[in-house]
Amino acid sequence: PQVMAALPEHALEPVMEGVLRCVAQMPGSHDPTTADSLPCSPFDLFQHMFGLVIHTNQTARFLATNKFLLVRTLPVHSLRVLVECLGEHKATTTTTTTLAGGSDAGCVEGSLLWDTLPRIAEVWSDAEFVKRASIEHKLYVTRALLWTLRRASPSD
Repeated sequence: PQVMAALPEHALEPVMEGVLRCVAQMPGSHDPTTADSLPCSPFDLFQHMFGLVIHTNQTARFLATNKFLLVRTLPVHSLRVLVECLGEHKATTTTTTTLAGGSDAGCVEGSLLWDTLPRIAEVWSDAEFVKRASIEHKLYVTRALLWTLRRASPSD
């Protein structure tokens, strides 16, 4: 984690993206139920490498909550790892978003993922996005929205 915290700002994006693409190919990334039997799950690896950086570095936080969730299209298993990681991190702001009904079981209230949910929904429902984005990118943002909602679901 200290090595990642020492990365220069311009190196964060390619390194974070490269690690996200690599964890998508790790055993356990395709089937989260098998990840527990591995010495290190894809989620644990990404969390260990970038958890602190995402929490403390504004550029890393922007990359994780905007660029890799809403702009880029990464492998689907990378998206799953990213959503899980963001669900574990407390947001540094004092404002939090609550869903109708106020239930936050399964998703840490005030987490980066919880606070990112309105932005994901905004992008997903934007008429220009619907009109101009590729089918692949629409599917990617739809998955991000659904996995975020699932993480916020009391049934999780």
